[in-house]
Amino acid sequence: MDQISAIPRPLPLIRDVPVAVDLLWSDPTESDTISGFHPNNTRGISVKFGPDAVEAFCLRNKLDMIIRAHEVVAEGFELFAGGRLLTVFSATNYGRCNNAGALVHVSTNSHVRFKSINPADNNWCEVDDPPTPPRANSPAPLN
Repeated sequence: MDQISAIPRPLPLIRDVPVAVDLLWSDPTESDTISGFHPNNTRGISVKFGPDAVEAFCLRNKLDMIIRAHEVVAEGFELFAGGRLLTVFSATNYGRCNNAGALVHVSTNSHVRFKSINPADNNWCEVDDPPTPPRANSPAPLN
């Protein structure tokens, strides 16, 4: 958390701040069964991290959950690491695909709720770079 707090603002060239590069471009692994850190070949920069990294970060920093964005997911939201990490992407029909978007509400008592926003047309598109498919073994959505 100290590294995050030390990021200069406004941010200079992002490539000059390695921790900012990792915050922006790292992604979860393809399932809760893939632990550790791996090259992020999807983006060609930063890493993919496993559920063990999420758990360790949350425990070390006394966090219940991490909410992240900046990755298109088909349903607009996706849980990872036993529900400790939530990816949310609010834009429907992003780019050339017919993905859902989502929004998250965090109450004053830290109860997290989210809602998927379906695009008008439910026909999935065929493109070279579709949204991230749902990760295997992801937990069920929170109520």
